[in-house]
Amino acid sequence: MDRPTPRINAKLLDQFVGRTVRVVGKVISVQGRSATIDSNGTVNMQLTMDNMLEPNHFYEFVSSVKPDLSLQLLTYVDFGTDIDMDIYDNVVELSQAHKSIFCE
Repeated sequence: MDRPTPRINAKLLDQFVGRTVRVVGKVISVQGRSATIDSNGTVNMQLTMDNMLEPNHFYEFVSSVKPDLSLQLLTYVDFGTDIDMDIYDNVVELSQAHKSIFCE
C-alpha cells in the first residue's frame, strides 16, 4: 500500500469511497463470500480469499470501500473476543481530527 490507511468505522464509510482503510469490527455472520460486521454500525463485506473469520471475534480489516459503502476485504488480523470498541471509536475520532499525525 503506497498511501496511509486511515482507521474508520461504519459512520465514516461515505467519506472514503474508493480508498483503502482499516476497520476494527466484530463479525456478526459469515455466509459464503460475504460477512456482516459491527463497527459502530453494520457493515457488509465482500470476501475475496479463503478466510477463517469467526462470529463474535473482533478483527482489524484492511479493505477497500466500494461505492455501495460495503467493504472489499484485502487482509485481516484476528484481535480475539475482547475489544473495547468505545476506545477504538475514540481513536477513530482522534485520527480524523488530527489527520496530519495519523494519516499523512
